[in-house]
Amino acid sequence: LVYVKTLSVEYIETIDSWVLYIPDEWRTTSEETLNEARELLKAKGLSKVDFCVMHGCFEYQLPKAARSVSTHSEETYLDMVKHLIFIGHHHTHTRYERIVAQGSFDRLRHGEEEAKGSLLATYTPSGLKTMEFVVNPKAKVYKTLEMREASVEDIMRKLDSLDLPYDSAIRLSVNSTDPICTVFREVSMRYPQYELTLDR
Repeated sequence: LVYVKTLSVEYIETIDSWVLYIPDEWRTTSEETLNEARELLKAKGLSKVDFCVMHGCFEYQLPKAARSVSTHSEETYLDMVKHLIFIGHHHTHTRYERIVAQGSFDRLRHGEEEAKGSLLATYTPSGLKTMEFVVNPKAKVYKTLEMREASVEDIMRKLDSLDLPYDSAIRLSVNSTDPICTVFREVSMRYPQYELTLDR
C-alpha cells in the first residue's frame, strides 16, 4: 500500500516500470497539474511513463456542462502513458481506451444503482495479464420507489414486501400534497431497518 501526498514519479524495479502519481486537486487547474507532470517527466529524462495513478475526472466522465478547469484531458494523458491510467473520484466504474476508473467501492447516494467494487489488475514484465472488476456484494442498497398519489396504506404494503439488507436507503418519490408527507415521521419509525427519505 502506497500513500502518495505529492505529484511524483516512481520507478518500480520488479516490473521495470515508471509510475506517475497525481493526487486530487493538486493544483487549481488541470493545466497547472499537467505542466508540473511534464516538467517532472522531463527532469527524470522521460518522455512517457508506463502507468499513471491519479485522482480527479477526465472529460469523458462528465457532461460538458459539468466540466471545469480541473477536468483532465484524456487524450493528453493517453499520450504520456504507455499502458494503463487508473483514476479515482468519479463514483461510476468506466473504461475509455487505456483509462480505467474503478468507481466507488460502496454506494454513497441515490442514483448509483450500478455494481460497485474494485479493480484487480495483474501486470508482469511481459504485459497486462488480467483486468477484473471485483463486485462488492455488500455495497449499500439505495432504492427509489415511485409512490406518487399512493395511499399511506399502499406505501406501507410496498415497504412490507421489500426484502432488502438492513440499513438500505429507500427514497419515496411522492407529491408534496400526498398523505404520506403528513405522517412520514410515524411511518419511518415503523421501519427502523431502513433509512427512509422523501423525494417531494
